[in-house]
Amino acid sequence: MKESALAVLLAAQSERLLHNGVPCQVVLHDPEEPIADSLIEQKLDDLPPEIIELVERCGGFSIEQSGRSLEFLEFTRAWSGPAQMLAPRCLELADYDGNALIAEVNRGATSGPVWYACHDPEVLILQGRSLAEYLDRVIDVYRPQRRYADSAYGPDLAQRVWDVHDQSPQAPHVLQADEARASADESVASFASSLPRHAVVFDFRMLRVGEGVSYDGLDPDGQCWHSSDPMLRAVEGAR
Repeated sequence: MKESALAVLLAAQSERLLHNGVPCQVVLHDPEEPIADSLIEQKLDDLPPEIIELVERCGGFSIEQSGRSLEFLEFTRAWSGPAQMLAPRCLELADYDGNALIAEVNRGATSGPVWYACHDPEVLILQGRSLAEYLDRVIDVYRPQRRYADSAYGPDLAQRVWDVHDQSPQAPHVLQADEARASADESVASFASSLPRHAVVFDFRMLRVGEGVSYDGLDPDGQCWHSSDPMLRAVEGAR
């Protein structure tokens, strides 16, 4: 999606949205303080221009119907959690009893992917390849004519991702550094060429929304390396 996260929200304000046949609307919430400065204080420095544009305009948004909030996401908090070795720089969009909806804020022009970070089982589930795409998916639930056929999250997805990992720990999108260097994929091979031998490469380009990866066994304090593609990264090997 080429639109920015803010552009998605602004466009949605003029869309016809329905919940159970009754109109609802996107409401942007003004920031209560300079959010970019607050995020820097929370160690999220060097924010992408897309995120700066977003937080200068709003601290979060809701989808409301007759004064009742149907959805609420915010952009004011940095996230830290057990999956940080795979997603080290994130906004926490929402908290669900210790699990979190997180958006990566890479040091680049735009945001990175959005994940549902679950701690039991220890999995990350892809919600969108960018913050703009994820926000569009949230709004899409209320469109009379849906744009997305797939579902980003359901109560059984975390366990399903874990079961896939449990049955086949070496998933096709997870490569040891030596395997990655020998890959026929030029992007993977080039990225892996400078990695230490103990690194593990995660090629999230292969994931569809609703699929994920387990972070069980990874060193929570380990180093993470990012390629120029926000969906391709590497971490230190298992403990």
